[in-house]
Amino acid sequence: MSITKFAVSLVIGLFLLTASGLALAQMPMKEVIKEGVKEGAQEMLGVEKPVQGRVEMMDGAKKMMDGKKMMKDDLVKHGKIKEGEALKGERMMSDGYDMVAEGDKMIQSQKAAEGKKKMMDGSKMMADGKKKMMHDISEKKILKESEKSNGYTMMEDGEKMMKDAEMMMLK
Repeated sequence: MSITKFAVSLVIGLFLLTASGLALAQMPMKEVIKEGVKEGAQEMLGVEKPVQGRVEMMDGAKKMMDGKKMMKDDLVKHGKIKEGEALKGERMMSDGYDMVAEGDKMIQSQKAAEGKKKMMDGSKMMADGKKKMMHDISEKKILKESEKSNGYTMMEDGEKMMKDAEMMMLK
């Protein structure tokens, strides 16, 4: 009989241990449910999650524009081009920057899908404009391919930042 009592109490003890383990394991599940409910409520109220990559995209676009300005200033300073002379693709870069900025404003006003698209389109336009501008510079023999200025390096860095931001937006 004592073996039977021991076996029964062992089974009951294991049952209680298992039940308490499951109850304790459920605690984080309550937090998960709470977060899900919170996210659902925010979605119903129209509050959108922050868009990843938005700030990085703007920083990259600004860096590209700063690099373009620096490069043009250097070219004017060294007498390679005249003050106010426009290069091919320069206007395209400016229009692309305006698109990126407009997309950023759209995202801030809760129009994430349209804003993301506008930012990505503007980013592509800026990259295409930079290519045209660099082609124009090399075609006019203003700079040799091997002469990479600080402005050019800044534009390259800005373009990379924008591509990284685009990948963040697409996740």
